[in-house]
Amino acid sequence: MRRVNKMIKITNENYGLYKEVYEVIIKYTFKDFPSMLELEYSPINILESWEKENMSIAKKGLRHSLLDSLAMIKEMPMPYNDRIILNKKLLDSNLPGLWEMMAIVNDIPAKVLKRGKIKNIDELYVIKEILDNVDSEFSKKELKQLDKLFHEFGMKVSNKKK
Repeated sequence: MRRVNKMIKITNENYGLYKEVYEVIIKYTFKDFPSMLELEYSPINILESWEKENMSIAKKGLRHSLLDSLAMIKEMPMPYNDRIILNKKLLDSNLPGLWEMMAIVNDIPAKVLKRGKIKNIDELYVIKEILDNVDSEFSKKELKQLDKLFHEFGMKVSNKKK
């Protein structure tokens, strides 16, 4: 099994690995709607169009899309059996398992809360997914702190653009 690095830093060398992981997750997520994957605007087709345009954009897009997908799997009610099947599909393809990938997402909120700030856009996307989820596992106090940090990071980014 190929290993992943913490925080998903996508480079030219590991792009293929993360793309394969993303494709397995997307195909499994859309298993009940396979025709959606054939559409021009399917997640995989969009990624491939970015690859043709600009690999830098494709790498950033893949990183954000993969983090979003993992955060959704974590936050959305997915039957445990589906998680086991998805994990097996990843492992059978000689890819990192679902739980290894999920550990990356699971560590982010705790790190953000401990540090008291969001340090990059990847963390921002994971925190956004948590805040958007109505059935979060986090306490009201933690959610309030994450929301504050989310808005602080947004203000910092918007001030840099001025």
